[in-house]
Order: sequence, then C-alpha cells, then structure tokens
Amino acid sequence: MYFPYLYGRQGETRAIEDMAGRLGNPQAIFPIIEPVVENIPDLSRALDAMKTNGNSVYLIVNPSRYKLETTDAVARWTRSAAAYIADVALVRPTLELRTGVRAADLTTFLTANAGREVGVSVRTSHIAPSVLARITSGLPVLHFLHASADPAGYSSAVGASRAVEVRDSFRAEVRNADYSGEEIFTIAPSRFAMEGRVGFSDYTILPGKFNASGGPLGAAVIHMSFADPSDDSIWVQHFVSIETRQYQGSQPSKLMEAMTKLDAQVRTTPGRFVSTTGFASYQDQFSKRSPTSPTYNKRQQISHHVETIATVL
Repeated sequence: MYFPYLYGRQGETRAIEDMAGRLGNPQAIFPIIEPVVENIPDLSRALDAMKTNGNSVYLIVNPSRYKLETTDAVARWTRSAAAYIADVALVRPTLELRTGVRAADLTTFLTANAGREVGVSVRTSHIAPSVLARITSGLPVLHFLHASADPAGYSSAVGASRAVEVRDSFRAEVRNADYSGEEIFTIAPSRFAMEGRVGFSDYTILPGKFNASGGPLGAAVIHMSFADPSDDSIWVQHFVSIETRQYQGSQPSKLMEAMTKLDAQVRTTPGRFVSTTGFASYQDQFSKRSPTSPTYNKRQQISHHVETIATVL
C-alpha cells in the first residue's frame, strides 16, 4: 500500500478530490492529511469525494501548523471537522506525536478511538520507542515514522509490519530554475513487501518540510512522475520554463513554456506518462492554449504522481 502524506492546502486537497476514485479496488492508496488551515471547505470536498468512492483517509486530529498553531484555532477546526472524524468508514484518526504530546495523551487518544483503525504520526522522539510499542501493542495502529524522529528505532520497536517510514523522496532545489532533466524518485514500490512492511509513504512531488511562503514566480516548473517498467522504480522529470528570471515575463507565459516542453516530451515518448487525471488535465489545457496556475499545477502534479504509483502496486 501507499500512504501519500499531504498538507491540507487547496492544491493538495483538490488533488485528493481528483483521484478519490482511482485509489484501487480494494483500496491500495490511503492519503494521510495534516490540516494546516482552520476553514475546511476544501478538506470537506476531498473527504466527501473519498466517502462517495468508499475510500478512507488517515487524518491528523491534533494539527498544529500554520493557521492551526493556537488552541482556539484547533478547537474551531475540530468542531467543524467533528462529523467527518466520527465517520468510522471514512476517517482513520491519526495522532501526531511531537513536542508537548505525552504518553498519557496517546493513551487517551487510543481509548477514545477503541476498536477503530488509527494512525500515529511520529515527528519527534519524546516518547521512547519501547513506550510507544507497549502502549499500542495489540491495537490496530499504523505508525508513520518521519525522518525527524528515529525511523529505524521505532520500526524495530513496534515491528516492521506496523511501521511506515515517511520519506522525503523529492529532491527540492532552492530555485525552480535549478531543476533539470529526470531523476529517480523511489524504489519503494518494489521493496516494501520484501522488507515485511505493509506499505510506503512520501510527500509526493513536494518537499517534506512545510512552507507556507510564496513570492514572485521566477521559473515555472512541472514535475512529472513516471514508472520504469523494468523494475517499477518511480522517476520524476522536470519541465522548466524558458524564462527563469523574477519580474521578467508573465506567470501564464512561463507556465505555458513549461507545458510546451511537457508536450514535446509526450510526442517523443508517447508511453512515458500514464493516463491520469492530472496528465489529462495538462493535455486539455495545452490543446486550448490555456496555461495552468501555480495552485492547479500542484494539484495536477500530485494526482498524477499518486495515480502513477497506483499503476505499479
């Protein structure tokens, strides 16, 4: 199984909405969503789409980033999301273990969700691996282990079959202009079962570190995933606009330049990119000479990445 880790911004939630019906039957891809904004219309759309298709998500129920840094904001978000969180078939509640979250909090969380499949997202090592293993022993808990903790140590303690390492597989550049060519993204699809794991996880084609900042677009870039049929490894090819300078050229023109390079690659290697929601969207936009936007571009890349991995599972 594959567990793409996504922050709850519009690009990510809309991508979930797009791919909600293409996650396998039975479901083989389970998004992990960490909310970062208080208002939930976009999250609601994603969860409604997942419910319509009979699929489930792991949802962080104690968010703490960006617009959800205060107790009051989290309380308002929790009230808004309460009906979704209570839906046993839709949401697998997930507790983030970070600074300030104690073993007693984990015990309370597990008691409140007794009998449900739940997740634990391990961000720090404040709760020792042996303690975590003892508290979750015998319960339907999946442990998502981030690099900021000790993935090897926690995996050994809780057992490989109950541990999923969340890897930051996307090599982020400082500037979009610095991306070039194609590079391997992960070999996890062909390896996780041999390691005795239930699945694998990453942040898709986004950096693992949350960053809410934006700025003038220098270069526009499209990151397109594709599978190597010889070994099911996943690769990413980068399509960068011709104009890469800030304050030079328009945002739409730069995005169209990147889309034009993508179209040229499709004509050269027609079978490289599998037919996905995101890929079809790019093709439709390009045929109409209607450039994408930064948020929509993120949505297209994420859904394409996840659906590409679905083809090799």
